[in-house]
Amino acid sequence: MFNAEYGYARMRRKSKEKAHRELNVDQQQHWRTTERGKARTAYLPQRSAYAQNQAYLELCNPGWDMQWRAGFGNLGVVLPALFIIWMWYGFAVHPIFFDQVFMVVRPSMNAAGWGDFVFGWLFFFPVALGSLLLLYGWFYGMGMRTSFFTFARGRVRFNRITRKV
Repeated sequence: MFNAEYGYARMRRKSKEKAHRELNVDQQQHWRTTERGKARTAYLPQRSAYAQNQAYLELCNPGWDMQWRAGFGNLGVVLPALFIIWMWYGFAVHPIFFDQVFMVVRPSMNAAGWGDFVFGWLFFFPVALGSLLLLYGWFYGMGMRTSFFTFARGRVRFNRITRKV
């Protein structure tokens, strides 16, 4: 993945001038990553352009700018969804096996009644099923699994002269 950097380091061990000549560094105009290029139809996601000049455009994975949202989004999406699924277990599944309603952290002292089953299966089951679909959509549909607490920043270098990646 980092073969250009390896080639530059190998050439630099011989001489810095040879490395600059090999990578054509001296003749390149360097742009800031926030500057727009001449292409009108090209769209670069925010904070994904790593470096650019006349010879190459180096991008990182497009989900990099979404990484902070995954951390805060987990507090607002994953924790409530897991809590709803836990409540469904406590009102619908736990009374079947143990004849007690499992409240948030401990079983209740009273025996489970018919109202608890109805409340658990008619109310919490559809809500828990929706929460499960929300979790699936959060990690797979919206792609939060790719940016979930990772420092990986894979770079892709597009050579503008040879038109190759």
